[in-house]
Amino acid sequence: FEEIATPTLVDCPGTEVFLDVFKTEFAPGTARRRDFYLPTSPELHLKKALALGGERIFELRPCFRNGEITEKHRPEFWMLEWYRAFANLDDLKSDCRDLVRHVTGLNDLQFTEISIRELFSQLEIDLTPQTSADELKTWCRRLGLQADHYELWDDLFYLIFVDRIEPFLPSAQPLFVVDYPPSQAALARVNERGWADRFELYWRGYEIANAYFELNDPVEQRRRSEEDLRKRVALGRQELKLDEGFLEALESGMPPSAGIALGAERLFMAARGVKDIGDLSPYQIIRD
Repeated sequence: FEEIATPTLVDCPGTEVFLDVFKTEFAPGTARRRDFYLPTSPELHLKKALALGGERIFELRPCFRNGEITEKHRPEFWMLEWYRAFANLDDLKSDCRDLVRHVTGLNDLQFTEISIRELFSQLEIDLTPQTSADELKTWCRRLGLQADHYELWDDLFYLIFVDRIEPFLPSAQPLFVVDYPPSQAALARVNERGWADRFELYWRGYEIANAYFELNDPVEQRRRSEEDLRKRVALGRQELKLDEGFLEALESGMPPSAGIALGAERLFMAARGVKDIGDLSPYQIIRD
């Protein structure tokens, strides 16, 4: 793989609805001031590199997400992100198996796989790509979850997933969770079965990595991004603008590609049994 260095000051940190961002300002003397952001991920710039001809590229860099501090979250953290042009999610799963076994020395790890629909079926919920928000709310009530003040489909989905599924995922061995709902596609394609072509890797109670078979349709990407920005404003989050350079890169022709983001600290924590990400650094600018 070829290592890429992407910017730390960016015009758009990503359009994900539920991510809070860090904003700063460039003040060049008496010239017009300009807003910049710290990246939540190097994804958009790495994809620009794919459109310029990169085939197997990666970056290991600090990323920044505002508004949350827990045993698993810090506002500044390390992300390993890599992309394979003309590849698919099976290639990334193979990468993950090799990488995790190599860096941990645990060569006997056995990776398994389960779909989101199978996980919901364990709660006797028949989740499909066509499931409505009203159906999700009914299931939340049946499970004893307080859902009356939730209206968005994704909020209701995560209420069930985070409370009744994620804490009970098998943890002794690494697990690929595949086929996410289409509203969870973000920058991924929707496959022929109607599910987002995406997986997440879990191990020992940690979400380690998130992978997409990348969307490279500029029209559909613009539509999704603009919808995300509208949702951000409706939820009172920081208003952002599109990265037009990223959309131009898709228009110029980004090849079919698979990409993945892996939390470096989380992999270390899972491998070494560390419970609090704050224990990994002597420099705690923000404390609980």
